[in-house]
Amino acid sequence: MIQGIIDYADGYVLIVGSTIDSDIKLWDWNDNKYTSLAAALKDLNVTIIRQTGSLTIDGSSQTMLTATTAYLIGTNTEAGKPLLFVRKQLNDIDLMGGSILASGDKPQRLVFISPNPVHSTSGTNRYLAVGMTGFEEIAVACTNPYALASFKRV
Repeated sequence: MIQGIIDYADGYVLIVGSTIDSDIKLWDWNDNKYTSLAAALKDLNVTIIRQTGSLTIDGSSQTMLTATTAYLIGTNTEAGKPLLFVRKQLNDIDLMGGSILASGDKPQRLVFISPNPVHSTSGTNRYLAVGMTGFEEIAVACTNPYALASFKRV
């Protein structure tokens, strides 16, 4: 993966699924006890981030990154950062609910809280609950596709 992007970027981040992360860690014990893969990646200036979890899209749960997938991203390129993260500024509606303000002037996320607690039951237990709804809009754009490489373990 690094050979594919080395001419376009440096300062690497390797985002890995759980199986790939386990493979990197178990390399030292199972494959070659005398050469550390984790140390080799560190010498190449590669930061490893293990990504797990799921998100809900249109009512169905989907994994964020499959366990057998990895992405290598060069964080420094001649054109700047290869991924551009943008958060949309939302309107001032502080009076409608508790909004989290980024710097005090415009909200970037909105959190609506129901004003009255309601009773929630779980078995024989009753709890007071408050409804909470959050809203945020973000976009991620790839400005330099040559600074990205992917790997899928089969």
